[in-house]
Amino acid sequence: MMGKRIDMTGMKYERLTVIDESNRSNGHICWNVVCDCGIKLTVRGVDLRNGNTKSCGCMKSEATIKRNKLRKGKKYKDKEKQK
Repeated sequence: MMGKRIDMTGMKYERLTVIDESNRSNGHICWNVVCDCGIKLTVRGVDLRNGNTKSCGCMKSEATIKRNKLRKGKKYKDKEKQK
């Protein structure tokens, strides 16, 4: 038995804005979305609603860059203390 279809058009989930309905994937309704960075992609509605998909991947990239900058800065400070 399938649940009720939820019209998510125009709704925003983290960095993703729903444009329109796409196809179905294994019984799940998929949606065409656009990320704040401009990339368009198709995502399952259930993944948007439960927070599994928050961006096109740009959030993960930004977090990695930020984490690496913090690590690099810490190593530099540790070397200064050793001198």
